[in-house]
Amino acid sequence: MVGHGIGEPPVFLASTIFFAIKEAVAAARRERGLGDSFPLSSPATAERIRMACEDQFTEMAPSPEKGTFKPWSINI
Repeated sequence: MVGHGIGEPPVFLASTIFFAIKEAVAAARRERGLGDSFPLSSPATAERIRMACEDQFTEMAPSPEKGTFKPWSINI
């Protein structure tokens, strides 16, 4: 009998969600004529997903320039 209780399948399965979101963002960008190369860090929060899509609404809220703000979290 093969053991399936090692924990690897659930860990890897969770990453499929992230990559599915990334592919959906890439499809949305292609519809707008944008490139497929874009940053999307994990965790893929609603804000990060929205900003990666780059549309008329995200253009209204530009990202601040590095060094002009103090981040309240740390990207790992």
